[in-house]
Amino acid sequence: GEPDPSWVRSSRAQLLELACADTLDVNERAIDSHIKNLRKKLKAADDRHEWIRSVYGVGFAFEPDGGSDTRAQ
Repeated sequence: GEPDPSWVRSSRAQLLELACADTLDVNERAIDSHIKNLRKKLKAADDRHEWIRSVYGVGFAFEPDGGSDTRAQ
């Protein structure tokens, strides 16, 4: 379902602009790779929560409080 409204949502283009504003030749898929690595590191730190979710048609959502407990689902 749709993430809680308190989630911080960003499109790939927004993340790309924030992360690589000075770089001309960066693909939006580079963001996917970075998100994958962040998810892996966050899971290693605390695997009870889904910190970053994909939001279809939007991009990604980050829950600073850890989101829902994914093991309970």
